[in-house]
Amino acid sequence: MLHSQNHDKLYQRLAHRKRIKSTSKTWTCTNPLLLRSLRHQQPLYEPLAHISYIRLLALHPGKPGKPLKCTLHPTNLSPSTPPYEALSYVWHLHPGLAPITCNGHTKLVPANLHSALERLRHPDKARLLWVDNLCIAQDDAVEKTHQVRRMNVVYRRAARVLVWLGEDD
Repeated sequence: MLHSQNHDKLYQRLAHRKRIKSTSKTWTCTNPLLLRSLRHQQPLYEPLAHISYIRLLALHPGKPGKPLKCTLHPTNLSPSTPPYEALSYVWHLHPGLAPITCNGHTKLVPANLHSALERLRHPDKARLLWVDNLCIAQDDAVEKTHQVRRMNVVYRRAARVLVWLGEDD
């Protein structure tokens, strides 16, 4: 049995397809493969271990036009932090949202950020970035407040700061 509000929508869709059964708030999976994948799915945002920690985003390689995929890695922001690039971009330049798969979860990000990540993605190797929208748990007010206060350190410690103003006109 699985009890998780995060998975309720998925369970409801699957229940509609007769792959799982529900009774009230208790869900019983009847597909062992699906059950295994749900149990092992990494949460989008793991709690940060310490006040000095941030998340870095490993942008997976890919060809132009292919879906964006990434993995978040909690790391101690210290002199031994692996070299990363911090991305600054224009918010609300283009209305709308676009999907990115992060830690196995589909997350909608501003269209301009999606465009920036498409352009910055390498075709054959991962790229380590810090991007506020994805590296900070936006729904966690306490974390967000703390992380925003540390953004000056995040940008200062970056190997490079990238600025995205949008697509060429």
